Order: sequence, then structure tokens, then C-alpha cells
Amino acid sequence: MQKITFFSHLQEKVLIGLEHAPPTFDLRNKLIGQGGANLHYIRNETGAMVTLRGKGSGFIEPTTGAESMEPLHLCVEYVCVNKQLVSIFLKKQ
Repeated sequence: MQKITFFSHLQEKVLIGLEHAPPTFDLRNKLIGQGGANLHYIRNETGAMVTLRGKGSGFIEPTTGAESMEPLHLCVEYVCVNKQLVSIFLKKQ
């Protein structure tokens, strides 16, 4: 019997592109927002989990135990529902 998957876990990387910002410009905190407000806003509006990652993010990668040397980016993770498959499945029930 073939397993049917109704959900897909998707991950996108959105590069920030401000590597040459002056050191006095607090890029990390401007992106995150006070108390994480900007990332929470994105999560509440879209349902996606958003984390700031890469060089200068302060995010420690679980696999390496260190900050990634990749350029600063937002990691956007979300679950996508295949509505067409769900609809077909429900019609067969």
C-alpha cells in the first residue's frame, strides 16, 4: 500500500544582502525587532516559523554548535497542505 502525504515541510532561505552595512547599524536587532516582534508578526500573519541565521545572527546551529558562516538570512519554514489530495481523499470516504 502506498503512503499518501497530505503535508509538505518547506524551507526557504531569504538572503538579507546588507553585509556592508556600517557596524553602528544594529542590523540583527532591527530585523528581529524589540523582543522578537518582527519575527513574531511574520509567524502570526503567515503561520511560518522564521529565524534569523547566518553570520552575525547569533543563532547557534544545532548540528555544529556554532553560528553558520553563511551570509545573514531569514530561514522561513512552513507546512504546505496539498488541498487537492485532501479533497480526493475525503470524496472517497
